[in-house]
Amino acid sequence: MSGDPARSGPPDAVTPGSVVGAIGTGESESDESAGRSLSGSADAAAGSPSENRRDDWWGGALPWIGAGGLALLGGAAALSLSSAPPQASGARRLLAPTTLLAIFDAWWVLALVWPRRGSASARALAAVLLLAVGAPFHAAIAAAAAASGGHASALLVMLLVAGFVGWLVAARPVYAVALGLGLFGLPLVGYALTEFARVDALWMVRASPVTGLVLLAHRAPGTVLADALPAVATLSAVALLSFPAYARGSGGGATKRAVTLVVTAAVLGVAAVGPAQAADGVETYFDGLVRAGRPVPLRVPGARRVRAHGGPWALPMGAAGDEFLLLGATIAGDTLRIEVDRGDADRGGAETGGVHTGNVVHTIDVAVHPIPTDARMVARLGPGRLEADEIAVRPEELPTLREAWLVFDGVVAIPPALPAAQRAALAAYAPRGVLAFPFEPTLLPASPDAFRVTAAGAAQAPRLPRRTARALAVLAVLELLLLLLLARRRAPPSSPAGGAVRSGIRRDVAFAIGAPLLALAWCLASEALPGPVRATAFVIEGAADALVLIRLEAASDATLVIEPPDGASPIVPVRWSTSDTGTAAVAVGARAEVRLAAGRTALLAYRLSVDGAAGAGGERADAAPPAWLEPLEAWMRRSGLAVEELPAVIGWALPRIDGVPVFAAGRASVHVR
Repeated sequence: MSGDPARSGPPDAVTPGSVVGAIGTGESESDESAGRSLSGSADAAAGSPSENRRDDWWGGALPWIGAGGLALLGGAAALSLSSAPPQASGARRLLAPTTLLAIFDAWWVLALVWPRRGSASARALAAVLLLAVGAPFHAAIAAAAAASGGHASALLVMLLVAGFVGWLVAARPVYAVALGLGLFGLPLVGYALTEFARVDALWMVRASPVTGLVLLAHRAPGTVLADALPAVATLSAVALLSFPAYARGSGGGATKRAVTLVVTAAVLGVAAVGPAQAADGVETYFDGLVRAGRPVPLRVPGARRVRAHGGPWALPMGAAGDEFLLLGATIAGDTLRIEVDRGDADRGGAETGGVHTGNVVHTIDVAVHPIPTDARMVARLGPGRLEADEIAVRPEELPTLREAWLVFDGVVAIPPALPAAQRAALAAYAPRGVLAFPFEPTLLPASPDAFRVTAAGAAQAPRLPRRTARALAVLAVLELLLLLLLARRRAPPSSPAGGAVRSGIRRDVAFAIGAPLLALAWCLASEALPGPVRATAFVIEGAADALVLIRLEAASDATLVIEPPDGASPIVPVRWSTSDTGTAAVAVGARAEVRLAAGRTALLAYRLSVDGAAGAGGERADAAPPAWLEPLEAWMRRSGLAVEELPAVIGWALPRIDGVPVFAAGRASVHVR
């Protein structure tokens, strides 16, 4: 029979496959029928109906099916990752970022290497379309899976080689057989040998592009470029095995392309591969009065960073930018040992607290006067008789930081004539003194409680920002509409409408490629992807103040600068225990500079006033799950506080971290029982 015209179209119809095959006119393959281009003879172009049906399927339908599958999988994965993980363990594993990444990448490579007919330019355009459509979705899913730069490099190598092979070898039975053996035969044989013959053949599983991608995805944070080489070698072998049949009658073009493939794969494979003593310039406040467990204010003009020995670095703050608030100070007698980084270059490269600064760090012993920690101490600035719990403090050279006054439990007799900055600091502190737990971040005791609370909440937080998921969902719908439009365009080339149809197809192909590339550029240029560090925020509110906890989980080595919202207190690191040395790589003050190694977690805190926050908008998180509230209630209960869940609209409380979106994970209020 001649075939069903409704299915295959008239022999001389213009279809997406035939137009794509004609792009770059004048190029034809000798393994195709003579005159298969639009400019060929009508008899040769017509061919048999069954062959036309095959060409329409191989040359036209499959690239669009592959691209449509990428759009559907990518959009669905983005929407899933922007919501809280399901509670059922099976669904949680199925919708885990690494599982979604493995499924998406496997489909991506399969679409690239799938046998296609048509000219070389048609196959090249199909590869470009598939690479462009998949790029933004993969970037989002990989970011949610905390994939490393090595994973991106490994996948890029595999995709480029897969696209190269798909362009190089046209559809032939021998190619389909070799591809099936490489994709599915290798892992099956490797599993059988390992399971039944007790032979270590797991290398065959890694060598399959499909199962190799699954392994790459499940160890995405630790993947390196060399992990892609086994799959690249398999793809190269598939192409080389196909050349004998492909080269018959093809002149020497196949041999030249074989050499190009081998050289390209080889190039891509090769790509896989004590402190000095300084002296002066340190000024103490309050005549050197210090108190264990309280911040120590100092003035060090010209210093870049200062820290108490063993504590976190403090960044300059205050009206003149030369005040430092030292945390975690260990006071031995009447001496406080501090370290000062003045920005002096050290050509030897100083290593300080695990952070390579390249600067000389000066060690200085500062004379201090400790005051009791277990009694109430109030500072008296003006004249008058001292009460039993008061200490006289000279009103000259007072600090301009509210938190500097936390060494005391209150302030009385404030002189009316004070400089504006000093008066503002006292005005912020004096009416309330030391705030009740937990609203004074600098006084939070070292404890694992805050880490447990934020860990439980972070596990339930979305992995992608909602705006990213919405944008990718729109992109998926747009791609599907464009692909559907492409599949329906057809008209006889001899008719007046033939040229318009060809122009329309070219335009639609350009849109189908350009839209995902623009989406990818947006994802990379904005804070649409999680980046190397996952940041989640939690807000614990009281009657007038709120404690904001920011949990940072590093998937790869990263350096961050965290800027709190206006009106926030200085940022401080929260310690797991008194022996926690992880804060040595943190510098805090009006902002925070954090260097995190892969796999490490940091917890920062700051205080905000809740005045006016009720009407502020921002990112809305899902309702705080019991997994977050239960450890919070246990933590607060020990201080006699009760917890009440609040709607998680906390945009007013979120910090800004360049390149890292901050997820609003939960919000609750606490009050006295």
